[in-house]
Amino acid sequence: SVGNIELAAGKAGTVGGNVAISGGSAQGTAGGVNIAAGAGASGGDVSVQAGAGGQSAGGRLALTSGGSASGTTGSVELASADGNAAGSSGSVVLKSGASATDSGSVAVTSGAASSGRAGAVTIAAGAGATGGSVFMTAGSSTSADGAAGSLLLAAGKGGVGGSVELQSGQGSTGAGGAIRLSAGSDVAVSAGANKQGVGGAVSLAGGEG
Repeated sequence: SVGNIELAAGKAGTVGGNVAISGGSAQGTAGGVNIAAGAGASGGDVSVQAGAGGQSAGGRLALTSGGSASGTTGSVELASADGNAAGSSGSVVLKSGASATDSGSVAVTSGAASSGRAGAVTIAAGAGATGGSVFMTAGSSTSADGAAGSLLLAAGKGGVGGSVELQSGQGSTGAGGAIRLSAGSDVAVSAGANKQGVGGAVSLAGGEG
């Protein structure tokens, strides 16, 4: 095996040194930074980890795209590599750490827009010979008398309120998909109110034969 290369700042009793790796600035296209593990029979890993805290909070890990003075800011992409004919593609996992008291939250949100259209959030499973499923599940309670988490699907408020649509898939050669609403006690279906006009409607309809 070949030798290792280690880049480390010096230790200190109070504040340790920093390590900065950056590409060069330019009037045109600035230089990039490429951090890549080696290829092999088993590919190498890339690990990016913030520091642990002894008596205080652990370090923060921030992935932020570049800003722009007059154009569109950069994107942030987290993706696994495509699989080939002999293997599956890898998974992408976003989760907060477990805790004996309160665990952290996971938030997926788009940015607000002061005068234009705010960004959308899309959660979609992949297409295939058998399409992937999408699961949205609130947390269970581990206590016999504790409350389980709730699942809320809500449209946005506005001059015209947003819609909530539950739609099953159409079948090209067989039956269309079903929509089932079930609860441990009551099921309530209601439309939004309107302070000045007509409130929203509730429509329940079966599929066409």
